Amino acid sequence: LVCKNFLQLPMQHVLDVRVQAIDRLGIDLRVVTGDPHCTDEYRVGFRQEVSTAEDAKSELSKLFQEAWERDQGFSFTDTL
Repeated sequence: LVCKNFLQLPMQHVLDVRVQAIDRLGIDLRVVTGDPHCTDEYRVGFRQEVSTAEDAKSELSKLFQEAWERDQGFSFTDTL
């Protein structure tokens, strides 16, 4: 879902996704796609900088939650 909703990659072309690194600003992903096999690396940033492992876990969960919500058709704005 992260590839589909944040990287705009068609799911039918994604063969493998691996998290390469997590740091205070986001995650690095290695994505294998299509025919012929092509490997690319992408960066998905967190919405806010983290300072602890617990904060990183929380931001990662938020990232996956947002990907799921986008996939289900939910859309939110920052305004009230």
